Amino acid sequence: MSQSSAISRNFTRVKYPEPEKILQDDILLPPNSHEEERTKLIETDVPSLWPNGVVYYVFEESEVDEYHRNLVRAALRTMEQYSCVRFKESSAHGPHLRVRNIGEGCASVIGYQRDEQSQDLYLSGEACYTQGSIQHEFLHSLGFGHEHTRPDRDSYVNIQWSNIVPGAEINFTKRRVRWVTDLLPYDYQSVMHYRPDAFKRDISSLTVVPRQPGAIALIGQRIQLSRLDVEKLNLLYGCYKYAAIPQTF
Repeated sequence: MSQSSAISRNFTRVKYPEPEKILQDDILLPPNSHEEERTKLIETDVPSLWPNGVVYYVFEESEVDEYHRNLVRAALRTMEQYSCVRFKESSAHGPHLRVRNIGEGCASVIGYQRDEQSQDLYLSGEACYTQGSIQHEFLHSLGFGHEHTRPDRDSYVNIQWSNIVPGAEINFTKRRVRWVTDLLPYDYQSVMHYRPDAFKRDISSLTVVPRQPGAIALIGQRIQLSRLDVEKLNLLYGCYKYAAIPQTF
């Protein structure tokens, strides 16, 4: 399969809960946060990690059927296979994720919300149920940001600001603080990277243009975790004995 045909570009805009609670298309502001925290969250805050690398989660029973639950479980098993992070389907141990299928689009908060008993993770619509899309949202919940917002991103991609839909510029804001995941190399193949035409203002525009020749065919994939995604997850949670995921695209 060619790189271009293998890349999934199924994206849906989030239309919940309140528009002002959404950052960078799929990042939810934490519950009880305020409008003035938007910039702080994406520029300077450092996410908290799940204690002992264990993520507890449940499905909202009335929203997620068994077929889609199994897709989520399969995507999480792959993450467990290549890291020491563990996903436990239970709400009995305090803070947990609540996987929902309501509204339209995929979204999660970033990192562990220690003061919240339940934090929502939305997988709403079929586009959210590719393996890579599921892993994208769970990586947000584990403490990953978008790859194209790294502080060093300008060395790897050019943001075409004039091609961005007016008002959507916040989706391309760089982080000011380096996170642990930024210690490893920039990854065009990351499941956390934006596609080249994200938030474009017209049909022919590109908004994210890689500096590396040929990389435009790689960015924005939602097939599966990349090798570097796995390495960053293991670095973040102190996993040192796990093999890299095979790269098949």
